[in-house]
Amino acid sequence: MISEGPVVPASEMDEQEFPQRRYKFVVLFFLYVSSVLPTSFFPLVFPVMLRQSGAPLEYVGLFGLLSLPVVLKFLWAPYVDAYGNRRFGHYKSWLVASQLVCTATGAIMAFLDFKDQFWWIMGLGFVFAASVSTQWIATNGLAVRCLKEAERPRGNSFATIGMTIGSICGGSMLILVSTIGYTVTLLLTFPLMIAATFMLLFFKEPPMPETRASVTILSSFAPLKSSALRRWLLLINLYVIGEMMISAMVRPMLVDKGLSLDSIGLMLGTVRPVSVAIGAAICPPILNFFGRKANLIVFGLINTFAVGLFILPALNVTGNSALYVICVLVGLSTSFKWTLIFSIFMDFTRKSNAATDFAIQVSVLAVGSSIYEIMSGVLASSIGYAPLFALSVALEVVGIVLVGLFFQPKITPAQTPISVPANAEAC
Repeated sequence: MISEGPVVPASEMDEQEFPQRRYKFVVLFFLYVSSVLPTSFFPLVFPVMLRQSGAPLEYVGLFGLLSLPVVLKFLWAPYVDAYGNRRFGHYKSWLVASQLVCTATGAIMAFLDFKDQFWWIMGLGFVFAASVSTQWIATNGLAVRCLKEAERPRGNSFATIGMTIGSICGGSMLILVSTIGYTVTLLLTFPLMIAATFMLLFFKEPPMPETRASVTILSSFAPLKSSALRRWLLLINLYVIGEMMISAMVRPMLVDKGLSLDSIGLMLGTVRPVSVAIGAAICPPILNFFGRKANLIVFGLINTFAVGLFILPALNVTGNSALYVICVLVGLSTSFKWTLIFSIFMDFTRKSNAATDFAIQVSVLAVGSSIYEIMSGVLASSIGYAPLFALSVALEVVGIVLVGLFFQPKITPAQTPISVPANAEAC
């Protein structure tokens, strides 16, 4: 906490906040769009371009190494929390630097040959992946610092919409590659990142505490010392297990049902993401109306019902047209559920360690989700899609019951006057 300067009453702080109040949502939106768009483009386009250039399959397989910085990004999150330029903005300094590195490395990669300069592409790609991961860490740290508890559903709805738009645009750019070429298409992924960087220059970040604890690589695991956080992470993994198992097997089920790639792409690549974006846009006031635990139970049950509807096509009870309706319902309910989950992630995040606490929660859930997806494949091959989906629904209900019994919302201290420098402007 900043201890110097006069005490500013809450009412005056609200007045100071107003000029940045709406702008911060716009900034966060563009940051999330710009971070997801290139990460959606590279995994889809690079393997295709490698193979078309005549690169051996071993090279295509090595491309998977570029996912390591994305998976392990929580390891350097404590350094993002600990070091930063206070005058320019703690997380802003990381964001601007990482986005400039992303733009520079991406621009160079756009002019390299996939076969003859493969190792240059791999090296620059690793730098790019690490920079994008750092941007993601700093973006979430900035969001936690800027958003009040009541603003977190709205902030995460902007994040969800931004990531959805970025994912759709990045994934659809494979079409552009065949018409305007790889180089121009890759360069088109960076204007939004440049725009987000420019917007940051006019954004005033809340001041960070002056005293920072020393950090090591083990500092990334420090949040797990909290028993409240460990209980929450256990509950959230049990809460999403059913949804993860069903979602992992929907694509292969659609393929086995004989749907064309165009239909699957339209269904899962357009209809569902658009539904997610619509749900994210309308959910904040609804989520703020009820408490965290009530929302977890209610929207957990709604989402369980929606994903459970996939049992019907698995049993060939419904036609293919019903799949579009199911995808819409799943997209809407998923947006409510996951906007809420990420809002609670912020609740369990200390503002002094915003990037670290948020990153470890996401990483633990990601590891759990990967395990559930592997389990779903094993079970689907042995018992079939419909029994797997029914089992997943049952597990989802058990998780919701456990959340109802044991979830304890993070207690937010009562609002008190905060000492800030006289010339500091809140977010």
